[in-house]
Parts: sequence; structure tokens; C-alpha cells
Amino acid sequence: MPFGAVFAVFFFLLLFFAATSSAISFIEVPTAALAGAFGKSRRSMATLVTVILIIIGLPAAASYSAFSLSFQGIPILDAMDEVFGTIGLSTSALLLSIAFAWLFDQKALWGDLSESSPFIRAVPILCRYVIPVAVLITITFRVAALF
Repeated sequence: MPFGAVFAVFFFLLLFFAATSSAISFIEVPTAALAGAFGKSRRSMATLVTVILIIIGLPAAASYSAFSLSFQGIPILDAMDEVFGTIGLSTSALLLSIAFAWLFDQKALWGDLSESSPFIRAVPILCRYVIPVAVLITITFRVAALF
């Protein structure tokens, strides 16, 4: 391809700026929360959050590099993906389903559903019983597979 190297440089430069702008939005929420909670400047809290994220992210980044960091023979990135991505997301789904189905006002929660739907009565039953049990079974089998 003519000028392929030039296009590659511009592509990866734009990719870098896209990733950086996305990272800024991820840092915004904890920065605002910490600045409000501790009364510190946003700049100092953004620096703190950035340093913490770098410290947490470096082992994962180094797991598939020349360093080959691993935990019990499993690359750190894979271990973090299993803990946070698979088990963590399933656990948060379980907690959210329990919170919505059992703790919130049911009339306000289901009031927006169309009364004309033939499945209207199934939704609360699914949310209260079927979904939490299915997610709990998924978590149980996933954790059991680790051992």
C-alpha cells in the first residue's frame, strides 16, 4: 500500500487519542467522589486515581509481555478477567436483580410495563425467582470450576 507507514502512524496516533479520551471519562467518577468526600482538589484526586489505576493495571499489562507475570501458572490478565469480568459481573447482576425485585417499590417498578402485554405477569416472577437462581447457579459453577 502506498504510504502505508504514514497511514499506520496516523491510525495509531488517533487510536491513542481515542483511548486517552475514554480513559479520562473512566477516571472522572472516582475523582469527583474522592474530591467531594475528602475535600481535596480535583487535580490531586485525579492524580491519585491515575496512580492507583496504573499500579493495578501494570501486572495485567505485563502478563503477556517479556515479564510473563502469572499467578499459579495463570497470566495475571486472565486471572483478573476471571475474578472481575466473569465472577464480579455475575455477582453484581445477582445483587441488582435482588435489589430491584425485592427492595424497590413494586408498583413504581412494574408500573411502566405495558398492561396489554401477555407476559406482564411473568416479568416480576422472572425477576424475583428465576433470574437470581439462574445467576447464582452460574456463579456457583464458575467458582467450582476454579478449584
